[in-house]
Amino acid sequence: MQERKGEKLPYSFKIFPGTGNDSRLLVRTATALELPGEKKRELILSEGHEIKFITSMAIFHKGTKLEGHGRRQFAPSDEASYQMALTKLAKAGLDSRQIVVSGPEFVHIDKGNARRGFMLPVFTVQGAATISNQQEAEMAIVYGVGPKRVFGCGFMHLAGQ
Repeated sequence: MQERKGEKLPYSFKIFPGTGNDSRLLVRTATALELPGEKKRELILSEGHEIKFITSMAIFHKGTKLEGHGRRQFAPSDEASYQMALTKLAKAGLDSRQIVVSGPEFVHIDKGNARRGFMLPVFTVQGAATISNQQEAEMAIVYGVGPKRVFGCGFMHLAGQ
């Protein structure tokens, strides 16, 4: 897609497994890509506006060599994962008063042809948030929230939008 547009576009994405060998890919960018089947959507946000959302967010802490072999990503406790989700949403311009954090689901991420990979703890975060910073919230909705967005984490589904 980036080659077709002739520029490098920031984006977020989510893959939905299908049946057999097919999958559905949902891509979100700030500008239209002019692809077949593309749906253009516009959302006007302002500070104080409330949105309802659901996202899969990578929430982890990195271990040291003393905790195992090499550096690994560990899932935090329930309370720590809740607080970390609030922090990541606040950095994204969203003041979350009412969220539910469930998980983790451990997702195996392949690393190219090396046949090495790693396990990533991914939590489902859903709830309502008030926009505290319009620009940051717009970027979060378009590009995702939190780390590991390159692996499809952080894509925000908005309810009722």
